[in-house]
Amino acid sequence: MSDLPLCRAGDSLPLARYRFTLQAEAPLHLPAYPGSMLRGSLGHGLRAVSCITRQKSCDGCPLLSACQYPALFQPRPTPAMATRFPDIPAPYVLEVPLGTPTTLAPGDRFKFEMVLFGPALPQLGTLILAWQRAAWQGLGKGQARATLSQVEWEQAPGQWQIVYTPETGSVLPHRARVVLPDLPPDKGSVTLNLATPTRLQHHGQLCNSSQLTAAIVLRALERKVSLYAHCYLGALPATPAADSLDMATLETNTHLYQWQRYSNRQQQRMSMDGLVGSLTLQGPLASWLPWLWLGQYTHLGKNTSFGLGRYRLPSSTLHYQDLPTTTGERQHE
Repeated sequence: MSDLPLCRAGDSLPLARYRFTLQAEAPLHLPAYPGSMLRGSLGHGLRAVSCITRQKSCDGCPLLSACQYPALFQPRPTPAMATRFPDIPAPYVLEVPLGTPTTLAPGDRFKFEMVLFGPALPQLGTLILAWQRAAWQGLGKGQARATLSQVEWEQAPGQWQIVYTPETGSVLPHRARVVLPDLPPDKGSVTLNLATPTRLQHHGQLCNSSQLTAAIVLRALERKVSLYAHCYLGALPATPAADSLDMATLETNTHLYQWQRYSNRQQQRMSMDGLVGSLTLQGPLASWLPWLWLGQYTHLGKNTSFGLGRYRLPSSTLHYQDLPTTTGERQHE
């Protein structure tokens, strides 16, 4: 049982999606899936613009509690939260589409997205500075320089508004929240289109397509959304119906996407294989719809900070609600 308040249709939640556009200033060679590379570059950029002491490690730093680098990149749970969530996620999720070009000529651009949660929202300016620093220090094989040409905010699904360019020099005012839409009262089938490799585990083991069940998918979704809700959102959808897991079924149409990342911490290459394709849930899913909708922001499964586990719900499946233009939406602070 959660001690968080319930979020309902019309409630405003502290999260937002942004799209960053980088322009290559020299021939740029990216990995086949650049999510891990971008996360590492963000960490270096954040440390460069945030750290005052220039210590090699954050441990023992007298300014640790006031520094944005650990707050945004390596957050630590509060004492009250540590017993329940000893490891908390960073307040962002990278979103890097499969098929991002691996070779860019000078002047070419590529885009990626970030979902920001709770305390990361007012630090958008810091993140922009970090990306500018990271891009100028060099990206990809050969550390080729790039520049940040613009940042856009997703004001409604698929609708983007420019909130920063180097010419503006500052972030333009915008409402950095999303509104939980008015979802259909009943839906017997929901398809999750897996946009990036998705790594789902059961009893500590990575599942292949034939091993997945509706219960495994929905329980993983519940854990992920609950984690971000407790750490950053301050509200949670109502607990799904107790019998829905037993009655739900799953159809899979997926294949394994294979890729590896190099871990500087462990000094070795690590497999990050995951499923892409589609998962179709069937059954009494009405109580799961708010969870499924929020999961599009939190992602699903393991290693989501690299951008893994992103899925989309077809627009025909759920009704999307634009952000209201009045101040009438309910907010959970």
